Amino acid sequence: MHESGNKPPGMVPARGRYMVKDLARLASYYQIPLKWNDNVIAAMFNKRTVDTQRLLIAVALDSTDTSLSQSDRPESVVSAPPGSLLETVARNLWLRIWSTGEDITTTDSHRVVLQTSSPEKSSEWADSVLQKASSTVVKDLLKSNTKAALDLGAFGLPTFDVQVGGESHMVFGSDRFHIIADLVGEQYHGPLNELSTFQK
Repeated sequence: MHESGNKPPGMVPARGRYMVKDLARLASYYQIPLKWNDNVIAAMFNKRTVDTQRLLIAVALDSTDTSLSQSDRPESVVSAPPGSLLETVARNLWLRIWSTGEDITTTDSHRVVLQTSSPEKSSEWADSVLQKASSTVVKDLLKSNTKAALDLGAFGLPTFDVQVGGESHMVFGSDRFHIIADLVGEQYHGPLNELSTFQK
């Protein structure tokens, strides 16, 4: 967001007030346990989440190929299959900041998330992922991902790069799934709340 010149919604007072109410409505509608809390504000305005972003890349690398080096790494790490460890770690980070109001920016919180996300793995594994998160390979990949997003025209989240017939279509917003479906020639049947893993 910073690199694109955009400002967080909360920096515009009227938009910030609206966003708090709108998020509550969206959480109720989509059955998501989202609760506005002080850690959200702290993470957005006072702390840096760059280490958290690096953690996600380290998890993606660990899940695909632990021997990736500077010379043979992929240009970017942008996705993982449903049910992957990357998805689980990302979801648990989201739950900490948006649902339980816990920190997501420190090494200690990253270690807790790793151990919660993959309890069958050792503490040594968690330490190795944390170490990888501070490596040059991971730092360069985050820079590469950020540049790719800016080159696409991204200015905030969520931004989707929908590839259709060799053509790239940038789509912004969590309320654009019907547009994405249309681009890929599918029907969008709306939120399937009955399938939510966050059933009330």
